[in-house]
Amino acid sequence: MTRQKGSYIGSEFETSLSSISFILKKILSRIFLKCISIIFLFISFSASAQENRIVFSHLDVNDGLSENWIKCIIKDRNGFIWFGTNTGLNRYDGYEFEVYLKNSDDSSSVSDNEINAIAEDKDGNLWIGTRSGVNVLDISTYKFRRISLIPSAPLTCQDINYIPTLASDSEGNIWIGTHNGLFYFNQGSKTTAPAIGTLLGAFFMFIYPLSEKKMVTISGELAERRESAKKE
Repeated sequence: MTRQKGSYIGSEFETSLSSISFILKKILSRIFLKCISIIFLFISFSASAQENRIVFSHLDVNDGLSENWIKCIIKDRNGFIWFGTNTGLNRYDGYEFEVYLKNSDDSSSVSDNEINAIAEDKDGNLWIGTRSGVNVLDISTYKFRRISLIPSAPLTCQDINYIPTLASDSEGNIWIGTHNGLFYFNQGSKTTAPAIGTLLGAFFMFIYPLSEKKMVTISGELAERRESAKKE
């Protein structure tokens, strides 16, 4: 009887061990699967992070840029990137720079090498704001023409020709901020005039289109678009 009892206990013990072993295997299996999942997620996150990582490259005078101090930048509809500097207008095609400079013997060159602002109109031409007035670069010929700004009242100074800011509205019309007032170029009539609602003599450093008929300046003043503009 003693042997039979021992045999029974041994059998029960073996069954318990088998059950424990089965449970441990299940637990270890789940742990293993969770570890694999965590590792997979980590690898996926790392790969995603590497894909989304922003990599910067640098361009300077050693690459052909006329100057390292950039005052304005724009990408046109053809994919060219334009940089305005104090020493000329720079065009970058992804490989090299081409610099446009003032040539006193060529009236179709830019009027000044100090480029403060650039804007693109609905025809793809670039408007260039300099310290000596506004220029329009015809993208088909790469020739510049000068735009005359006619004030609505006599000026006390000549800062009207210093152009720190330009903006194009939703219709491709151009707003011109000067050291002596805000002007509007109507693409339909091809005319330029002072913008209604602004004071002559105001110093405009920044303008931004709010809607088809309004612009906001850096001072927060609203300027209504002028429909009937004076001819140049």
